[in-house]
Amino acid sequence: MTANALVAFLRFGAIGALIITASATSGCISGKVLPPADQATAPRMVAPTAASSSTYYPDASRRANETGLVVLHFSVAKNGKAEGPFLMDDKAMATAPSVRLINAAELYLRHADFETNTRHQGLLTASVIFELEPCGSLKHAPIHDYAINLCRDRSDPGPANVHY
Repeated sequence: MTANALVAFLRFGAIGALIITASATSGCISGKVLPPADQATAPRMVAPTAASSSTYYPDASRRANETGLVVLHFSVAKNGKAEGPFLMDDKAMATAPSVRLINAAELYLRHADFETNTRHQGLLTASVIFELEPCGSLKHAPIHDYAINLCRDRSDPGPANVHY
């Protein structure tokens, strides 16, 4: 990531980092939490209660046909919430995602809960895929604690109450 890209990422706000996977069924996403890659150290993540592709896939990104992979490093506070600094891993991504997708991935992570009663020591990594149907062509980063797939129907207008 270039210095300008990092500045732009920070200026638009690191909202959070989330750890969930969803699978497409009949054009919808049903949230499914995948276990962390290193179950001995990474806390289990519980998906946000409103976890659907329409909720976290920005409508403007859908209209612009934006898809991509966002890889974020973050930590978990004692209260079980993702906390910053949130660092984007540009080496794990073939192309830089849009700021909208970065913010959406962060928002998803901020809304998730992590099962822990102490501050997790060390950084965790979330690999978040944004795809428009048909889904399944993008691959997760090779190293991650959490895999999150958000697949959205191209014609789904989505909810109007989530702001990025």
